Amino acid sequence: MNFFHRLTASFIKIVQAIVVLAILLALIFVVKWRMNHLFAMVEPKPVKETTISEEIVRSKEQLEEITTAAKETQEEPQTKLFNVTSTDPLTLSQELQEAGLVENAQIFTEKIYTAGADLFLTQGAFNIPHDITDQELIDLLSEPGLRAATRTITIEIPELSDASEISELLYREGLIQDVATFVAKLEEAGAVPKIRPGGYQIQAPITNQDLLNTLTQYGTTADAPPEGEQ
Repeated sequence: MNFFHRLTASFIKIVQAIVVLAILLALIFVVKWRMNHLFAMVEPKPVKETTISEEIVRSKEQLEEITTAAKETQEEPQTKLFNVTSTDPLTLSQELQEAGLVENAQIFTEKIYTAGADLFLTQGAFNIPHDITDQELIDLLSEPGLRAATRTITIEIPELSDASEISELLYREGLIQDVATFVAKLEEAGAVPKIRPGGYQIQAPITNQDLLNTLTQYGTTADAPPEGEQ
């Protein structure tokens, strides 16, 4: 009987030892699995090797991206190159309108004649700013012709001359291009009473406005200066 009890106790101890050993093995397995998992997470990914050809292709792609970005951010040019092929005011105005440099060709043509610049338009290439005004554009396009035509003209305005007579005199001397336009300008400015009779020396070519200013600079209260002092 005692032998049986001892055998049973020994068996129980063996079973307990087996259970403890199994638990230890399970714990070791779990710990090792977790450690392997952690190492796998922090282990650097293998670097993909690339060939020289692949590097060249990638470099070209990067260069194209940089070039495209630079073009997108590039500022609009401040001037536009315009080639004058015709000095006819209406034809020139139409070409300027087509190039987006003036809004209305007919109005711009009238401004050319009003400024007396139609005979001084010259062919050639001009760098035209985008924000230029119509008058500035007329001055730019006629400036070479004005320089080439520079001369001094002496005129004599008779007493009691009216707007038409003054304009006819100026037209005969080549100082204006259109009598009716200058008559209207004189009348609009009320300039005839301010133009004193006498001699004037005019530096030609001259714009209609500058010519008007020259003729009226002495006003109505001063005697006309002697010929040669203008």
